Amino acid sequence: MNRDDAWALLTEYTQGDSLRKHALAVEAAVRGYARRFGEDENGWGIVALLHDFDYERWPSAIPNG
Repeated sequence: MNRDDAWALLTEYTQGDSLRKHALAVEAAVRGYARRFGEDENGWGIVALLHDFDYERWPSAIPNG
């Protein structure tokens, strides 16, 4: 998956501006850490961008009853 595909997936599942901004902020932070520690910046950035992508649809990981 490339970043454009990840962004498309995020925006498909996430309508709220604040959650999208959160995803972008986490992506930026994680990319910085990946760069600092010599890891795959793009791969970690995509993971960070998508870390909450389905939160609006399924805010709880625990099923009801």
